[in-house]
Amino acid sequence: MNLGIGDVELLVGGTLGAWLIAKFMSSWFGRFVPFPAMALELALGFALARLHLAGTPVGSPTYLVGEAGVVAIIAAGGTHSLGVGSGPLLRRAGLIAVTGVALSIALIGSVFATFAWGTEAALVIALALAPSSAGVASRVLIGRAANHTRQARTFFVTAVLDDILGLAGLAAIQVALANGGLGEAVGVLGDLVAIIAAAVAYLIMSRGPSRSFGRRSQLVAWGAIALAAIIAQLIGASPIVTSFALAAGLSHALKEGELTEWVEKGGFILLPLFFVALGAIAGSYPANLGSAIPVAVVAAVAALLAKVVAARVGYGARGFLGVGVMLAPRAEITFVIAVAALQAGAINIDAVFVIALVAVLLGTGASLALAEHLVLEE
Repeated sequence: MNLGIGDVELLVGGTLGAWLIAKFMSSWFGRFVPFPAMALELALGFALARLHLAGTPVGSPTYLVGEAGVVAIIAAGGTHSLGVGSGPLLRRAGLIAVTGVALSIALIGSVFATFAWGTEAALVIALALAPSSAGVASRVLIGRAANHTRQARTFFVTAVLDDILGLAGLAAIQVALANGGLGEAVGVLGDLVAIIAAAVAYLIMSRGPSRSFGRRSQLVAWGAIALAAIIAQLIGASPIVTSFALAAGLSHALKEGELTEWVEKGGFILLPLFFVALGAIAGSYPANLGSAIPVAVVAAVAALLAKVVAARVGYGARGFLGVGVMLAPRAEITFVIAVAALQAGAINIDAVFVIALVAVLLGTGASLALAEHLVLEE
């Protein structure tokens, strides 16, 4: 029965449910649950979606608040990811990002073409599922206090580069389908401006005299980053790319500050709503499960394989598996591309459901793997 609740009710229900799940998982009973809290949050979102009539949850308040948590965590990670001698890190992350996206497009596109989805639809779905999501691994890394390891730093930078490649893919889809392209060009330009501004800020601060920055200066810096992330969201740029770049550029002022810790903790508090929204996306579209599940499972395996191989190529033999699994989940830019393709008529609702199902499978599987043995201190 569809009761037709709206965005506010979904946000309230998701917040309350996520809080109850967190309390349950931290209780004595939680030790007997063999899967992470995000699996329950995904299930909660799926259930709430059956009562949700307000259109695609990608643009819902629940999704945006959850994405704000992702942005906060990635921005805080940016303050620690780059610094003196980070050239090898950038080269490593760049190689992993380009290789991973290229392999993902080839392997995932082949899967959907094999399952007779059509060449155009297979390519569009592959483009949507090529970039990684930062939310899943960020949550596990922070939960294990492993977000400053060499693997984690490589992951953060690679995930941001993935977002940039994803935006380029979105622009390509829009242009190829004769459905605009100007908005996507503005978004890419916005990210480029943020990266240039961050680079200039970093050069100025690194060459100037060493000095400590007080709480007021840090508050102004984080306020500017938050405002830039909001503007990025409004103009079609990536708030993740923008906030990460600016936080990295201002890392001399932010990385040792107490406010940075609070930003990271705030992101961790908001992040469960991202997984509730992800579950709501998967549950909001009708589909034939008998045909959707097999292709989703095979596509998820192909997506994981592409990132693991890319990590092996760019990271090296030791610790590459952890990096590959961190990069396996898909979410933020994936759904932006999927919804744009749906609106342009390149794919149908069944394809969006399969994309969401792949994201759920990868997110849950990666969180289980990372929570065990794949994140190594280095």
